[in-house]
Amino acid sequence: MKSTIQDLFLDFIINIEFKKSVSLKKKLSVKLWTNYKGMEELLSKLIFDSSSYYFLIINKQYVVEIVNGIELIGEDVKKLCKDLCYVELYELKPNSI
Repeated sequence: MKSTIQDLFLDFIINIEFKKSVSLKKKLSVKLWTNYKGMEELLSKLIFDSSSYYFLIINKQYVVEIVNGIELIGEDVKKLCKDLCYVELYELKPNSI
């Protein structure tokens, strides 16, 4: 059930951010258990492609957009990940423009 909801959510993000005429490649880049400090350290070491769209799904309930390599995290996510949280990093890359 959770994977179906997650797939629907990813489709929702794709429909909002990109025109339907653009073909996208959806890629799960990272999936791990970590805390907030570990998540920040991981993101600081990753190299982001400027032609891709990145976002995190945290505990399968929060979505965090990453813009220019900077994650847009609210206080609720910081509190949620203070001790331990499940993080998935996705990359959406347009195949054509």
